[in-house]
Formats: sequence, C-alpha cells, structure tokens
Amino acid sequence: MPRISIVIPVFDAGAFLEEAVERVRAQTFADWELLLFDDGSRDGSREVAARLAARDARLRCLAHPGHANRGQFATRVAAAGEARAGVVAMLDQDDVWDVDYLAKHLARWQEVAPRGVQLSYGPGFYWHPDAPEKDYVQPMPPGTPGVFAPPTLLSAFFEGQFAATPLPSTTFIRRDALRAAGRFGELARGSQCEDQYLCWFIGMRWPVAIYAEPWVKYRQHPGSALAKMLATPARANRAEAAFLETARREVARLYPEHPLITQGVLDARLAELGAPVDEAPSGRLGQLRRAIARASGLAPSSPVREAARMVGARSRLAVGVAPLSEAFGEDRGTPLTRHYVAQFLRDHAADVRGRCLEFEGDDYTRAYGGDRVTESDVLDLYPTNPNATVVADLTAPNELPSDAYDAIVCTFVLHEIFDMRRAVAELYRVLKPGGVMLVAVPHVTMCEPAYGERWRFTVQGLTELLAEAFPSETTTLRAYGNSLTAAAQLRGLVAEEMTEAELSFHDPRFAVILCARVMKPLDAEATVPARREAAAPERAPRPSPARLPGHAPAGQGIVLLYHRTASETQDPHLLAVDPARFEEHLRVIQELGRPAPLLELGAAMDRGEVPERSIAVTFDDGYVDNLLYAKPALVRRGVPATVFVTAGYVGAQRELWWDAVERLFLRTPRLPETLELDLGARRLPLSLGRDAAWTDVELERHAGWHVLEPESPTARHLAFREALERLRPLPEPTRRGAIASLFAQAELDEDVRPSHRVMDVGEVRALADGGTITVGAHTVTHSQLSALDRDAQRHEIAASRARLEAILDRPVETFAYPFGSRADYDARSVELVHEQGFALACSNFPGLVTPETPRAELPRVMVMDWSAEELARHLEAAFAGQAWASA
Repeated sequence: MPRISIVIPVFDAGAFLEEAVERVRAQTFADWELLLFDDGSRDGSREVAARLAARDARLRCLAHPGHANRGQFATRVAAAGEARAGVVAMLDQDDVWDVDYLAKHLARWQEVAPRGVQLSYGPGFYWHPDAPEKDYVQPMPPGTPGVFAPPTLLSAFFEGQFAATPLPSTTFIRRDALRAAGRFGELARGSQCEDQYLCWFIGMRWPVAIYAEPWVKYRQHPGSALAKMLATPARANRAEAAFLETARREVARLYPEHPLITQGVLDARLAELGAPVDEAPSGRLGQLRRAIARASGLAPSSPVREAARMVGARSRLAVGVAPLSEAFGEDRGTPLTRHYVAQFLRDHAADVRGRCLEFEGDDYTRAYGGDRVTESDVLDLYPTNPNATVVADLTAPNELPSDAYDAIVCTFVLHEIFDMRRAVAELYRVLKPGGVMLVAVPHVTMCEPAYGERWRFTVQGLTELLAEAFPSETTTLRAYGNSLTAAAQLRGLVAEEMTEAELSFHDPRFAVILCARVMKPLDAEATVPARREAAAPERAPRPSPARLPGHAPAGQGIVLLYHRTASETQDPHLLAVDPARFEEHLRVIQELGRPAPLLELGAAMDRGEVPERSIAVTFDDGYVDNLLYAKPALVRRGVPATVFVTAGYVGAQRELWWDAVERLFLRTPRLPETLELDLGARRLPLSLGRDAAWTDVELERHAGWHVLEPESPTARHLAFREALERLRPLPEPTRRGAIASLFAQAELDEDVRPSHRVMDVGEVRALADGGTITVGAHTVTHSQLSALDRDAQRHEIAASRARLEAILDRPVETFAYPFGSRADYDARSVELVHEQGFALACSNFPGLVTPETPRAELPRVMVMDWSAEELARHLEAAFAGQAWASA
C-alpha cells in the first residue's frame, strides 16, 4: 500500500499536465500513487493522462461515469473514494512542486498527525513565469507555523476574504475527512469557492496544521481558475455570497457564540456583496437595531442606554493614547482579569475545601469554598496585614508546615516574586498529597510598578515553571481571553462592555490571564529537593506511565484486564477474547505465574510484600459472557478472578453505550447521509455521504477494523470515532438522549443484542456463587469520572457499590475506574474511593504491582485476543521490566 495518494483533477489540462506529473515522478520520496481523475475534458487531456500512466505503474487514470464534468471539489472527493493511502496530497494540473515537497511535507505531517490533524498546508508561491517581478508568497494566519484547534481558523479564513485559505497544491488531507466533505460537492460546483468549502468544513471540525515554508509554485496564467474569477467579478461575488450563506448557517448552528456571528462579520460581508441579510441581524449592529426599535419610554437601565454605553466605550478602544482607566478598570466596572479569575475559580470551586491557604485575604476562599472549608489561613510577607494568619517568605526558610493544606488559592501572586521556582517548590511542600493549588497569572495586562510586579507569563513559561515541582499528568492549564479582550484590558475597558460571546472566546496567543490547576500526587513525599539551598526544585524524572520500571525486582505482581469472553468476527473496541483462547490464557497464567485473588494481593501489599510473579485476573463491565464462558473456565482451572460490574446496566434493556454506537455506525446497512449528534448545547453533524448505504460485501470488508488502526477507511468510521470521543465526557442523561436521538434518526430500535448485554440480577448472583469470582463496583453508568463534579462522582461510586451489595447481600470491597486512564479520573475520584472505604481500586494503565503501589490506583494491563504464545511473551517481557505491548 502506498504511503500517500496524490490526486490531480484533470480538466482541459492544456500544456501543463505533463510538467506537473513529471515533477511528481521526480520527487525524492517515492512511495506514492498518483490518481489522474478526468473531470470531463474536451481537449484530449484524457489521452495525455493515459499516455503518462503508461510510463509508470504508480499512475492510475479515472473518470466520472459518462465522463461527466462535476467540478474540482467533487472530483477530489471521488478520487478520495479510490485512494489506497489514508493521506491524500492534492495537486492542481497547472502547479509545480519542489522535488522534495512530499518528503518535507510528510515529515511535518508525521509530527502533527498524533494531535488529530486532518488537514496540513502551507503558503503557495504565486508564480508569474512571464513577469517575475509580480511573484509573492501567500500570507498565512497569525500563529503560523502551528496546529490550530477548531474553530480557531474560521476568523482568519473569512475576515481576510480567504487570503489565508489553503491552496490545494500545498495540502495534505486525511482521506476520510475529504470524503466527509463530499456533502457540499453540488454547492461548490463551479462556484470559484470550491477550495473555501473544503477548508471551512475541515477547520470547523478538526485541528489544522500550517507550515511556513513555500514549497509549491502556484502558476498564474490567463486560463487559471483565479484569473477567470478576477475576470468575472459579478459572478465571483454571487459565488462568494452563496458560499457565505451556507457557511453562516453552519457556523451559527455549531458555534452560535463565534464572533463571526455575534459581531456580524459574515453579515457585513454579505451586505458588501449585495446579498440579503437576515431580518434579525446578529452582532452589535443587530443588538443596537433591536434596542432602538424599543426605545420609547424606556427606564434608565434600558437596552438602548446599555448599548449606548457599550458603543461609547468601544469607540474609545482605538482613539487616543490615554486609556479609559489606569486602575485596571476597577474604577469603571469589573476588570477583565477579575472576570476571568472568577470564571476559573467557579469551574474549580469543588477543589476549594478542607484547610485552605490564600494570599493577603480570604475573599476567594470564602466565596468559592463555602461550607466545604474547615479552616482558612491567609499568608502575607508583612505582619502589618491585619488579615494575615501566617507571615512567611516562600523564598526563604520559614515555619510553614509540610503537607498541611487541602487547597491553595494562588491568584496574581507569582508574578510579584523574583525567585518563582523556589516559591512554587515551597507551595508544593505545604500542599497535602492529593491537595490542589489553583494558580492565576497575568499574560497581557497593565503593569503597576507600585505592586512590585516583576513578570508576565506565556503558556510555555507557566507550564515549565509548574513542571519543576508538579507532575504534568496532574496539571491542567487554560488561557483566558482573546485579542479583543486583551486590547480592551490594556485600554481600561471592563467586562460589562463586552458581550458574552467576546468574553467566552479564548485564544492562547492573546490571552489576558493564564490559569492552572495543579495537584500534589497522593504518593508524594513530604519534602521536595527544593528545600535545599538550590534556588530551583530538582525532582527525579518520573517514569512514563506507558513504560514499566527498567528492572523488576522480586516481589512484583501484575493485574490483567479482560472484558469479554466471546467469539466475535467484528470487535472494533478489541474487548473480546475467544473462549478457547481464554482457556489457553489460564494455562499460561498458571505456568508462568501465581494466580491470586485481587484482595489477597492487596493484603500482601499491606504486609509489605507481593508474592513473586503473582497474577490477578480481572474483568470490566459485567458482560453476560463472563458468566457463560469465563466462569466455567476459571472454575476448571482453579484461577480466581474479580469482575467489576457497571451497576446501572444490570438487567437493563439497552447495550453499554459504546456498543450501541458501534452497532449503529458499523453494523447497520442503511443510514441517513447525515446524522446529528445532540450534545445538549449544540448539535454536531456527522456526514456519511456515499457511505450511508453499505452492502453485505462492504459490511464484511470492514468487519476486521478496530480503533487502534491509525486510519478511518470510510466516513462511517470517521463518524464512529467522533461520536465516541464526543459522548465519552457527557453526563449520562445527555449521552443517553444523544444515542436515542441517533437511533431515532436512523429509524432503528435500541434493542439489546443477546451477545452484548450485561448480566441481570440473577446472573450477577450466579457469577459470585462458589467463591471463584468476586464482584467489584464499576460506577452506575460507566461515565468518565474526571468530567463530573464531586457530587456526581460520589453518586457514581457509592450508588454502584450500594446496588451491588443489595443484589449480592455481601460487601463489595473493590472498585475499578471506568476507562481507567489517568485522564479518566482525578484526585477527587481517588479521595472518594478512600472515603467509601474500598480496599483497592484499579486503573487501566500499564505497570507492575509492588508494596509501594497506591492501593487506590492499581495499574492493570489489558489483554486482547492473543494466542497463548503471544500472552506468554507479553508476560515474560512485563516481569522482566519491559513495556507492556498492548497492541
């Protein structure tokens, strides 16, 4: 299979096609295929393409049925359906690549692809072969080079009248994303905006990468599409207006608070083009128009007066050199810095609890901690502060106790301290294991020398500073603000003079403030090396969670994670192990290790020992095949196991939510061309296009695909992945409603496949009878705990245990985090597991179990449908201290 599929739409190619093809054949990177897709040529180009293909087996000639002309957009989409590689490089027939273009672009693609990038492009060199003095390099959006998350690029695309949009010949695009964009083929046809439809569709939904070097010559000549567009301005304006109308509807539906909508950017451009605008316009103009219509007899707090105040202040944004306020805006309203700090603290209010520490005063502790706070200290450098309960210097020896505080509120403090690294190390020391510090620092704001301000922060700077004391996996950082609010902050405007949409749009490049939530690990030592005389904390490197320690000393065990024992021809989640193979697995486990009940392994850990090569077998979720096939094999072999059951699905007449999504997208022959995923706040379109209808042959062809495959071979697979990702963090009622809506749109019943159901009450009891299998808790709804607030987490954990204990009439002493990666639960989850009195809790990341392993975070290694030899090889490697190979 080729690494890259190159697509050239061929239409009346004239004298340029052969040069473009020969430049492809001259590329230093050679693992490609070239699709010459004719779009109804009438000048003999089809014959030229056939002649060129005869020279090189890597070239293929294609055409639309009946040699129809369908436009470049539809031609590229059709070619994607024939492409063998997962990545498509697009090239126009009259453009020319540098000879090392593919090699250089592929290197960039490999760097950014793990971040979910679906489109990568760079600047084109506008090439005038007959007038080199006119040559220039296409401008790129601010922030180039980089990866732009959706919908960051929309403003750059639209406000610059498409100057920064990708030229096809500079573009790499995932085959599946190109096919998904096919829904706009007819709208784009012949519009001179075909490229805009594609880049806009991608930029709204997926990350886009942009490189900065011009590697492609974009030929300018009288017959080019650009020349034809410039020669017919009226037609070009109509085409642009039609495109903008389509784009405005989609942006308003997916991102109703985007500035393109709220500030009337698209409305204004449509008005310039002479296109009709909605009767109820969006943005500031619309607000004023609606306010003026209600102007008679209004009270002093009327919308007109508020709008007039807002417009009056905004008119000062770019007039004169003096700001409206020299007091951060406090003399005019709510400073933007304070607005964003309040938003950050509201989002993390659950962390303000127990014994708290704040600086200079305890206003935020009282406002956001409430009854959760049991004790509050105020730290100041100077004893003259009447609010101070603790006087200390974080950069010098002091009497602050170690491991003392459950929460530290550290807002606008670090930028006033010269030795910030020492201060952060001290804050780490005084924070309890499992405790959280909430940090806010300035990025763009006025500097007041009287306050002793020394520093301003970038995202990278704050990240590296905190990483010297706090592990990255317990740190989350967010930038608040954008170019407008940053400018407004410097000019003295306040939050009341911004719209909600303007305040809620965040761009890290122009942030007003940066905020971070950092947690001290539960297994952290009481002191850190930074307590020495060195100015900066020196921490031993943390082992990667994806790799076991380099050497495995005696007394280490391993916990295996299974899900299903079933014979499945289609298993995209890789959860099923064939029953016959499972029996072989048990033989290998007995031969290479010491099978042990999970609770006995925990008891041994409490005694400071772990039996050499001990192996505990566990299952997650509670599928019925655990009773039908796994238990008989476990009993025959005498191998104990623990099954973690999702309590809310016991006896339910619905499948576990990821199985329902799999059945809908990957096992249903006919679906609508577009499904809408109801995410509560908005509806996300999932386009299936030509993949909406699958024959039995296509269903069988894709039966072996699974989620670890790097590519999504069809639009269905792409939609399947996106639905899983979007549904995972949702609260259960929203997720259930979204899935029910998908099934309703597809006119399907949410019936339960007998092979995929969770056990009922009687079956859970039968599973636990006999003593071989112990039942553990696995939440009520299998939700991502880290996405829930503390009360919702407590319910998921406590209620699952209560229901299982009521079913079994015996204690449930173990717990497993749903999904189980370090991102799927947090410090609150671990604390609640301790609070509920569980003896052990299991995660889902590789590692060996030692006496020092945290009891509430036992690592587990996932087992797949391997042969006995494969399992033996994995186990031996793990016990030798090598990484667990999970794929």
